[in-house]
Amino acid sequence: MTNTDREKRELILEAARKLFFHYGFKKTAMADVAREVDLAVGTLYNFFSTKQEIVLACAEQCMTG
Repeated sequence: MTNTDREKRELILEAARKLFFHYGFKKTAMADVAREVDLAVGTLYNFFSTKQEIVLACAEQCMTG
């Protein structure tokens, strides 16, 4: 994974946390996350295949500091 990919991944996780907190997990769609970081939905799926995968990555970040 390149530095740019890592940066995009971090932006995705940051946006997802914000949206999940504001709207809740069920009401936040992958398209919402993609729009928040100005990515095509298909590009988002290159990083995460499901919302559950995003939540797990967020949780992992919280647990590891």
